[in-house]
Amino acid sequence: MHRAHSRQKAIRKTYQSGYLVLLRLKHLLWLAILAIVVYYFFLSDSGVLTLLRLKKTKNNLQEQVRILQRQQTELQATIDKLKNDPDYIEKLARERLKLTKKGETIYLMLPQQHFQPQDSSK
Repeated sequence: MHRAHSRQKAIRKTYQSGYLVLLRLKHLLWLAILAIVVYYFFLSDSGVLTLLRLKKTKNNLQEQVRILQRQQTELQATIDKLKNDPDYIEKLARERLKLTKKGETIYLMLPQQHFQPQDSSK
């Protein structure tokens, strides 16, 4: 009977060690699956971090496009004025080139800081 009992213990021990091996393999399998999922979702080219970075880049580029379109509209309006509006051309010639019509005199106003009060006590 003692022999049967120790044999049952040996069988039970073998069974338990086999069960532990399977349990460890199961845990390793889940860990491997988790590692693959984490890599795919966070670190791969189609991962969350990459998608967030690309979305930010897209938003920045869209803002640049809006700014450039606004500038293009303003420049096109200036081109149209230069082609079709003689009053605008005259205004630019007077302001930028200081051109005058015959008989006109230009008066330039200096800022206040250029004037120094004269001392009358001298």
